[in-house]
Amino acid sequence: MSTTEVEDVIASHEEISHASVYGVKIPGTEGRAGMTSIKAAVTHEEFNFNKLQEILKEHLPLYAIPKFIRFLSELPTTIHS
Repeated sequence: MSTTEVEDVIASHEEISHASVYGVKIPGTEGRAGMTSIKAAVTHEEFNFNKLQEILKEHLPLYAIPKFIRFLSELPTTIHS
């Protein structure tokens, strides 16, 4: 499953305006863990984490669900996105 497919599932949450998914290294382990950075349309305190969890469990296999979530006011982009 590609990161773009995971991003699309995450972005289907009505309180998320943009999502980026990528792998991060975990010290002392091999491989990478999934992380998503999101720009939400609401504050961190107002964000419905339960709804996000429901969406992820319904649409993604367990291995594709990001292990970490990072809230950002703006997502950095490249010249191509």
